[in-house]
Amino acid sequence: MNPNSSWLSLIISLPTRNSTVRMSIWRALKGLGCAILRDGVYLLPKSDASEDTLTNLANKTIKSGGHAHLLELISRNNEQDSAFKSLFERSEDYAKLSTEILEFQITLPTQDAHSILRIAIHLRKNFQAIADIDFFPGEAKDKIQSALLEVEKNVAALTLTSIHEPGAQSGSIQ
Repeated sequence: MNPNSSWLSLIISLPTRNSTVRMSIWRALKGLGCAILRDGVYLLPKSDASEDTLTNLANKTIKSGGHAHLLELISRNNEQDSAFKSLFERSEDYAKLSTEILEFQITLPTQDAHSILRIAIHLRKNFQAIADIDFFPGEAKDKIQSALLEVEKNVAALTLTSIHEPGAQSGSIQ
């Protein structure tokens, strides 16, 4: 690990009178995958994209009557770097998705083509949402991606058969 990893910290105090702005900013921070260091203090690995987005959120906070400061932090040592990285652990999210995939695989043969496609699309979107904020991907991401590809292959085979479309078949040509 690099003891000189760069991080961005957004420190905000949102206005209490405008709940719409508060919710909008909170949802944006959650969607970015920010770690919460404490109430009103958010952390992200430094990148141009995250800096632009956090700058926009800081400006939005200030325009709505709140206070915001965007700071760049440098990890002091490996322990601090590891502590920051651990805040972005996505294993629980992948485990939950793994359970959903397994349940879907079990019920797959009993569902109609429309439901199968709808659920498969939902699972793919959930995976992508987690992967988008997985700043330090590992084995869990790879396992879920493989499981999802296998499910999608099974879905394609079932839905093609169920809607009477041609699909791949094995055998010899005579």
